[in-house]
Amino acid sequence: MMGSHSHQDRGDDEIAEFNAKASPAGLWTDKNPQPPWEFRKQ
Repeated sequence: MMGSHSHQDRGDDEIAEFNAKASPAGLWTDKNPQPPWEFRKQ
């Protein structure tokens, strides 16, 4: 069964993830990021 994302959407997602990791902001600034679902347990 195929997902709802098209091939282009998957490429866009990969570009967005790369850009997020390359920018010095948010979750990706930490060398050992904590997943949000673990943070919420605290």
